[in-house]
Amino acid sequence: MKGRVHEGIQSALDWACRTPSFDSLDPKSYRVGYQALLRLFSDHVRPDDYLSVVAGANAVYGWMPTILTGVDETLWQSCRSALLDLADAATWTEAEAIFDETPEVCQLINGSVVGTSKFLHFLNPNVLPIWDSRIASVFGISGHYATAKVANYRNYGRSMAKAVEADLALPDRYVEFVGSDVGPVRRLELLLFLFGREGRPADAKEQTPSASNDDVLFGEWDLSVPGGRDGAIRNLVSSGELSEEVLAERARQFWAWLPEPKEERAAAIARRAGLSSSGEFVVRDILTLAHWEHRQFLAGIKQLWGDYYAAESHELGVLIDNREQMASHLAARRAEARLTECHLPNDFDGRSEPWMDLATGV
Repeated sequence: MKGRVHEGIQSALDWACRTPSFDSLDPKSYRVGYQALLRLFSDHVRPDDYLSVVAGANAVYGWMPTILTGVDETLWQSCRSALLDLADAATWTEAEAIFDETPEVCQLINGSVVGTSKFLHFLNPNVLPIWDSRIASVFGISGHYATAKVANYRNYGRSMAKAVEADLALPDRYVEFVGSDVGPVRRLELLLFLFGREGRPADAKEQTPSASNDDVLFGEWDLSVPGGRDGAIRNLVSSGELSEEVLAERARQFWAWLPEPKEERAAAIARRAGLSSSGEFVVRDILTLAHWEHRQFLAGIKQLWGDYYAAESHELGVLIDNREQMASHLAARRAEARLTECHLPNDFDGRSEPWMDLATGV
């Protein structure tokens, strides 16, 4: 990762300079939610109070597609002093010293580095950046196992600290889009997130060994071919948050692809899928259902192999990554089957596992 950090951040900056507008990439409601969480943590979340930490964790996980299973009280007690120190840390170097002394604090919330990074960010937004799979992809890191490694999160934090210290020049239109009341850490982290989600795959000159065409920006897909529809839906269901703005944009693109006569075809799709909607709303409902089914698949995977997520084993990490990839493929194939009025698959290429059984639709 260390050899790719500067290149990844520079690529994000280059992409920002080429992007004419950011308004459609991150809905205003999401940015308002960020400000609301900042205020909540500033006014009410106290690291030395267990119920306060649980409340903050629940608020943060409301921002995520993953279900919060809890905050272990015994673990919190062992991390209480570290949390107080992290809230007051003035630099990433100070934070790293705390991580060295209490390494378990990096996975305090839900046993997750990603979830904990979000909690810690709102605890100290000027020092501790958010870490997730979209940002990890900017640095050539993919898959749950690699993203969940504490070492990768800490390397990322060092890189962010250096970049913020360098006071990198960001386009004025991006700074205006983010807002003047957003600090430099969040400003850069959000850029990396947007680039990882929207810009990097289409711009990347070289793909990492684990990268695939599944990650290409939605608008680059040719929806007239099955692979295009499947890949575009996978991009949508794997995006985490599904805002009304993004859903409406995607539904319009699929509606434009739907062959004529559109209204009659949409009515047939709705009847077969058991939907009461009509017109373009049929497409919206099917995409929403695909997103929901994907989340159900992931919940089923975690229920079956939850212990594997925290295991320090490459083989177990690969098992989870494979299941998660299968989940996005299956959710996309089911949505495509509904849109094309085909048989609804309940397995993956003839392979059936318990988490695939949703018993929904035909």
